[in-house]
Amino acid sequence: MVDNINMTEIGDIIKRERLQHRLSQRKLAMRASVSNTAISDMESGKIPRPSADLLVKVSRGLGIAVAPLFKAAGYLESEMILAERFTAVPIIGVIHAGNPLLAIQEKDGEEEVPTQIVQNGNYYFLRVRGDSMIGLGIMPDSLVLVRQCDEPVSAGAIGVVIEHRDDACVKIVKYDKDEVILRSANPDYPDRRIHRSNVQIIGEVVEVRTRFPLRPNA
Repeated sequence: MVDNINMTEIGDIIKRERLQHRLSQRKLAMRASVSNTAISDMESGKIPRPSADLLVKVSRGLGIAVAPLFKAAGYLESEMILAERFTAVPIIGVIHAGNPLLAIQEKDGEEEVPTQIVQNGNYYFLRVRGDSMIGLGIMPDSLVLVRQCDEPVSAGAIGVVIEHRDDACVKIVKYDKDEVILRSANPDYPDRRIHRSNVQIIGEVVEVRTRFPLRPNA
């Protein structure tokens, strides 16, 4: 339940902490695995009801407790406790953001994820190789959290796509009649158009984790 929302206070907390950490909105968005617009809208009070998931991600990006944000958003203490529970999700392989390739392997470690994000469905992490998605903050060696799916993702979503039954990649997915358009977030990589019969979408990227070096003047 969300009640007594104080978006001004939420925006003030985020902006104050961001500036104290010497982060631009873009850098905070990348660390929190959210969009630049989400950070900008939260700081300016344009998001009427921020989700618990969004608040948890922003607090993690800032390296602060989520409690002050939850309190300002009017969440109950029980909801905050639920949001702060974590589940270990396995890292199971490597996927390319560039030339197609997917290498599923034995579990290569785990990452903790707020339980409420992964409580419905099957999720796993893949480690990214290549630079075709850097425009969306998916850098070489980023980890992408994938929700397994057996049906096409919505247009504009970031999908884990298998081409011709064996090659796989991470791309923005678009549709045009009988074709699937695989779009990169790097101008060096042109769109690829593939007939739907030759494409299988096995997952949707729901979160990106990129490690950034901490610099005093960053």
